[in-house]
Amino acid sequence: MLIVKNIAKNIAFPLITGLGIEKILSKNSKNNNLILCFHGVSNFKSTINKRHMPVTQFEALITYLKRNFDIVSVQDIFTDTKAKKKRIALTFDDGYLNNYSIAWPILKKYNLPATFYITTESFEITNYCLWPEIFDALK
Repeated sequence: MLIVKNIAKNIAFPLITGLGIEKILSKNSKNNNLILCFHGVSNFKSTINKRHMPVTQFEALITYLKRNFDIVSVQDIFTDTKAKKKRIALTFDDGYLNNYSIAWPILKKYNLPATFYITTESFEITNYCLWPEIFDALK
């Protein structure tokens, strides 16, 4: 599975976007709404947690999305269902600190909305660890 992910990330996706194939596919799609879910954005490449995107990759993705889509709130995706232009809502799961310290300043720089889902147990339990981190540590 890791080989497939590496091929997709390093070869297929850059080739698709470099040739503009995603725009052709997008024009033929009947669905104008997409919700992207991120977990975190990191200043370093983690060998344990692979769900956190490197900050340079995140900002490059944000500039691409802003240039090619309307970025709207999750509420707008569900209330205005007849949009003509392709729209994307950005969400962040789990409420990692890097959502606030790294991702939020980039979103603010580009004046983009996002929805953050926060795991509240981390406020109540000292040293709370989310189950994905436990699985990552056991690898």
